[in-house]
Amino acid sequence: MKRKLEELLRKINANCADATDELELANCYYNGKGVEVDKQKAFYWYEKSAEKGEAEAQFYLARMYANGDGIQVDKKKAFDWYQKSAEKGNCDAQNNLGNMYKRRGDYQKALYWLEKSAEGENDLAFNNLAKCYKEKGNYQKAVNWAEKSAEREDSVGQYILGSLYLEGLIAKKYRNGAEKYRNKAFELLSKSAEKGSLVALNNLGVLYEYDGNLRKAYETYKECAEKGCDIAKENLEKMSSKMKLLQNICNLFNNGKDGSFELVLDESLQNPTE
Repeated sequence: MKRKLEELLRKINANCADATDELELANCYYNGKGVEVDKQKAFYWYEKSAEKGEAEAQFYLARMYANGDGIQVDKKKAFDWYQKSAEKGNCDAQNNLGNMYKRRGDYQKALYWLEKSAEGENDLAFNNLAKCYKEKGNYQKAVNWAEKSAEREDSVGQYILGSLYLEGLIAKKYRNGAEKYRNKAFELLSKSAEKGSLVALNNLGVLYEYDGNLRKAYETYKECAEKGCDIAKENLEKMSSKMKLLQNICNLFNNGKDGSFELVLDESLQNPTE
């Protein structure tokens, strides 16, 4: 790598470097390959390469502007460079441009660019298309795109698809085959949770609660909350309140029982806040 860097610098000094050389030099400075990381020098050479029309450099330059990575955040310049890169066919730029249009509320252009990116087999675009169609209320298209991602064993795609099935169950969309979709939701959310997705683990808790398995729901929310998931903490608090209410109902009933039977709350749930 050091020899490659020396060759690139030789070309730069001889004024015979092209856009690809400048892109490679920028990557060296950005990733610290053969030289110490220097984001300002990386930006300089990405910009040089981008101005010559190198699509990959345009993408990296846009991303630096978007994230304030070594430079000041400038969303307008990020948008402009993503646009240039996307128009040259860079599927990563197409995905990010689509997301920027979505945040602006322009779903028509968002879907256009996300689908362009998906044509380049970009997993991120599959997931973003699923989210986009879900926000637009097109459940079936959201499922279709999430399936494409989940089939590639993508953790986010598994989470999205499992959550869509879960939402369908809760909304009673499945008049027939509810058990099949319940099992699919469980399998997908479990796979995603095993890969470290806390939102998937939380939704497993929601699924257990849908099943009526309050003990497993509580345990899952607790595990997820302990790992730092805020929504799981909220669900755990709600379940704790629910358990206290059920315990009070049990106590009230048992105080007035006629001796024929007794209501007893699952022992593991009698003190949910402990």
